[in-house]
Amino acid sequence: MKKQAHYLTELPEVSPVVTFQNIQEKILFLLMYHPAMTFNELWHKEGRSNKFAYHLKVLEKKNVVEKTKDGKYKLTVEGKKQVA
Repeated sequence: MKKQAHYLTELPEVSPVVTFQNIQEKILFLLMYHPAMTFNELWHKEGRSNKFAYHLKVLEKKNVVEKTKDGKYKLTVEGKKQVA
């Protein structure tokens, strides 16, 4: 039986090797498995926060990710189509 990943410390096991071409792919991957996450949950202190914030804002402008009223990020309908 597979161990369930803890969303703050581990990525879910999808394949033996999960590689990301860029930060935006990582954000989409995380939101695919977690309906809503805060900036810090997504960032997980990997890399520079301003660079991560820039890529998150790009996804918002592309209407792939949106920020909810409670400050969490989630995939839009378009974002769900893109990751499917």
